[in-house]
Amino acid sequence: MSASKSFINKEVEIVNPEIIEQFLAKNKSVILLSGHYNNWEWGFTKVALSFNKPCVGIYKTINSKLINNILMRIRQRFGTRLISMQDSVRYIINNKENCQIIGIIADQNPVVDQTTNWMSFFGEKVPVFMGAEKLAKKLDFPVIFGKMEKDIFNKYYIKFEVIESNPRNSLDGNITKNYFERLEEQINNQPLYWLWTHRRWKHKQ
Repeated sequence: MSASKSFINKEVEIVNPEIIEQFLAKNKSVILLSGHYNNWEWGFTKVALSFNKPCVGIYKTINSKLINNILMRIRQRFGTRLISMQDSVRYIINNKENCQIIGIIADQNPVVDQTTNWMSFFGEKVPVFMGAEKLAKKLDFPVIFGKMEKDIFNKYYIKFEVIESNPRNSLDGNITKNYFERLEEQINNQPLYWLWTHRRWKHKQ
């Protein structure tokens, strides 16, 4: 809650900002996907401090109003605008002409019903959010994977990887599948840094 800009800039480094800058320079918004891995809170704060375009974070409302308000205050300290998942589609479509970075942590469990999409994750079928991919394809926003790693001195490094630069031309499901494959690879390398407690395999198809 008290971390300064200088503290974040010292503790977190973006390795290849040009991956995102190339799209922003063309006035194209990007969708930045990551997981509950390493210090994701610092990660998006660093992104908000590092680019000259607005950053929007899509968040899932927490049941506790007190905790939800605290987290919103922390996450918006350096200019990030938070939009709830319920309002995200309307907001993004209404602001499609505004160049911005749209951050989504996409590894949570969605509501499971007859319309739910399932994909393989560590050899098991899990329910997945398709919203990021649908928005990317509808608006032709490039999709980037944000990979956060930590060194032995507890400094964090963010590396961006392009998942899809031309979403409208991608096959249905490919963007989401590619995201989960990259996340699985990242977790396999250092399993202890992922948020295992959100019980990703609690649902069965």
